[in-house]
Amino acid sequence: MKKKLCQFEGFTLIEVMIVTVVVVILGLITTDVLTQSLRGQSKVKVINQVKQNGQVILEKLSSEIRQAEKVVCTDHNTTAPNDYDTLVIFGQNALVGTPSAQITGNGYTRFRFYNATPGSNGYIASDTFSLEDAQNITSVFGNLCVSSAPQPSGKNYLSDLSSTGGVSLSREDNITPVFDWDYQAGYGDLVTVTFQASEGKRAGGTYESQVESGGVPFATTVKVRGSR
Repeated sequence: MKKKLCQFEGFTLIEVMIVTVVVVILGLITTDVLTQSLRGQSKVKVINQVKQNGQVILEKLSSEIRQAEKVVCTDHNTTAPNDYDTLVIFGQNALVGTPSAQITGNGYTRFRFYNATPGSNGYIASDTFSLEDAQNITSVFGNLCVSSAPQPSGKNYLSDLSSTGGVSLSREDNITPVFDWDYQAGYGDLVTVTFQASEGKRAGGTYESQVESGGVPFATTVKVRGSR
């Protein structure tokens, strides 16, 4: 009696191609889902960092402005190379001197917003003037807010200047002054601080490194304690 041989039929070329295409498509879909998820998480992290940095800057400004005795002057300049906004306040407990050797006394604090340049972040810095420095500068340049007024002490940077890991500050809609001073009779000096914060200028152009168009907005209005 003859034994029947079992015959196993293999996959046809078309079947193999179909399975391969299906596997590739599933792989692409899975990869895309994972990539979008990671990008979304990275973007949320960047936005949170920008918001935290912006809030710290706003709180520093608010605290010092609130403790001042009066507002001395403001300046709004959008013409390069002096593309910056300035606020000068006077206080009896100002920290006068260089950042590494400051003392408490009567003096002036100047806050200045410097607009971003290609590859460099926009930022806010402060410097201080003793009464003597202020008198000498004012007698020559008119006031402490003008662009030509020199800087007697080292800058104290309120934001991270790193163009890759820091934040870059800008004016709201590139027009609104960062510092706006208003005086109301019976109420005193009011200072409105307005700016936008975004990722550093060299953080990259990838989806996960981009904050909302224009940046995260920050604004507050502070009453100067010593004004009447």
